[in-house]
Amino acid sequence: MSNPYKRLKLLYSSWRMNNDSNSSEQNDIKSNSTSEDVYKFQPFKLCLEYKTDIKKAVKYPNNFPMPRSGHRIVCNSRYIISYGGYNPRSVGSNNRVQSNELYKEIWKFDCVHKKWRLLDVANTPPYAASNCCTLIGNNILTIFGGTSFPFGEESGNDLYVLDMTEEEKFTIVTGDQAERGAEGEAGEEEAAAQEERGSKPPGRYGQAVVVNENYLYSIGGTTGFVYSMDVHRLCLTTHRWSTLYNSDLFGPGDPEPRYRHEAVYFQGHIYVLGGGTEARVFSLEDIHSFDTSSRVWATSHTSPDPLSLSYPAPRKCHGLVQAASTPSTLFILGGVGGGDVLDDVWRLDLLRLQWTRLPLRLPNKVYFHATTVSPQDKVYMFGGITCTTSGPDDDSSSGSNETSATERTADLYSTYLTIPRLREICLEAVKYYYKKHTFDQTG
Repeated sequence: MSNPYKRLKLLYSSWRMNNDSNSSEQNDIKSNSTSEDVYKFQPFKLCLEYKTDIKKAVKYPNNFPMPRSGHRIVCNSRYIISYGGYNPRSVGSNNRVQSNELYKEIWKFDCVHKKWRLLDVANTPPYAASNCCTLIGNNILTIFGGTSFPFGEESGNDLYVLDMTEEEKFTIVTGDQAERGAEGEAGEEEAAAQEERGSKPPGRYGQAVVVNENYLYSIGGTTGFVYSMDVHRLCLTTHRWSTLYNSDLFGPGDPEPRYRHEAVYFQGHIYVLGGGTEARVFSLEDIHSFDTSSRVWATSHTSPDPLSLSYPAPRKCHGLVQAASTPSTLFILGGVGGGDVLDDVWRLDLLRLQWTRLPLRLPNKVYFHATTVSPQDKVYMFGGITCTTSGPDDDSSSGSNETSATERTADLYSTYLTIPRLREICLEAVKYYYKKHTFDQTG
């Protein structure tokens, strides 16, 4: 049994002991209880996991994360880790906020005790906006790409690696050596191997990153002036880069260069969803996939929602998660496109290429938010730019002006978009009653 379950069992045992030792008090509480005191499992409903008190965040910047956009989050069964972000209207300061309201900081949220903690980590990456984060295993955090301010003036192309069990110092993987061909290669194969040498990707932001086994793949992105759909691969054991696809050699059927798209790895292919440039966004009716073995792009036409016969609107700056229990199932949340900020949630079955619109909406129209999913298929959404009406077609990092109807948030939401195992539902109930009991005793 993993540590999170052991911890929850201890918390539950402590709660039961307190209940037994205060039976008369609990009887009084029970007599005054309502249906709201009983835990109800509510899938397909966004629940507020944590609401940041902005006044407290301003007063105690080391205790609460400020509202932000362009950040990333990852999670394991117990913790959510957040890196970076941007807020041009930031107030308050600490020693990790750069001069232009970029948050060069790592936050860790305890999903049991519902508390944020700011980590004191050396070598924190300087490129705090529109980077890519992954969690390898349960404890190895990686950060790649991103930009400082002014956006695009300086972007990253080193991989930063942090062991979350130690939380001490990022290791920087420069990956200066390129992956080379095997001995004995000749002719076209040797020429291809020669082309791969020195193929470390240039500094970009807004790219997508996926990890499979010992390889990290970087797809697309922008320098702030030029957009790309290059596919680069980093071997995590040798720290060598190779170029799998050069978008300068754009051919029929290849996806157009873009940024702020999302990508997943499934059965030897990298699937790319959405994204755009400063001037446009790309459709989700046709999905591009990259074969990592043949290094060839393919385009697949999807089927619309069976009830409404509609497709999700084209978008960028959206959230995407891949269900841990069924990797063929993807969910997209919100985003921006065509002049509208979105609050819809869609499911895509990669095996059938079938879209389904889910019967829920996000609490607000939002883009440039961060999403992640736990090993138990619990989806989290943190921060972003919210909009009460229609919003801009782009984000502040590309130079567009925001309307008065937009603001950044630091709220954390969660939901189950699949039905988890009964054990997970029981653990959610334990956390609910533990939190309620703690608040009752202290409140």
